[in-house]
Amino acid sequence: MNKKIKIILIAAAIILVLIILWILFFNKGEKPALITLPPGGETSGIIEEVGPTPAVEIPKQGIVIVEEERPDVSNLVKLASAFAERFGSYSNQSDFNNIRDLQIFMTDSMEEWSESFIEDSRVKSGDSSIYYGITTKALKAELSEYDEAGGTAEILVKTQRREAMGDTGNAKIYYQDILIKLKKEGDIWKINGAWWQ
Repeated sequence: MNKKIKIILIAAAIILVLIILWILFFNKGEKPALITLPPGGETSGIIEEVGPTPAVEIPKQGIVIVEEERPDVSNLVKLASAFAERFGSYSNQSDFNNIRDLQIFMTDSMEEWSESFIEDSRVKSGDSSIYYGITTKALKAELSEYDEAGGTAEILVKTQRREAMGDTGNAKIYYQDILIKLKKEGDIWKINGAWWQ
């Protein structure tokens, strides 16, 4: 073998050994800290970590803690929150698209109600040349009932609503809850009712 090749192989072997030693002895990367949640209920807004790093503060608003043994619930809460936002956002110039767009997520009886509601509202609606609109944002959702065997659930969604008439800079903000009832049809959860509180 050529003398240069032997020197290169020996140098490569030494470098490899040094890299392995460095990884084993000098690069003892710390494992990520574990985040623990208190059992059940709502957090106080602070989640403590186990490990050398300081506690992480997480804002209380919008956090929903779901029990692990009910994996469906997390998706139901998200569905109810998204439904509440769209259902509660309306403009007199949008021809009730907020409700029509949601009909795919409704049970048959809820869809029938929505069609009647749209027809009645069209008859009662006044002048649409002056803008009137409400924008709704879901702040928090709480599961109030869940019957997996019966295929029913109720979720109370707390919302912030912004109402404007004429000029959008002239808005009034208020808070309102909406109770969303869900029903399982086959394998799919659908909205079976929505009541502003």
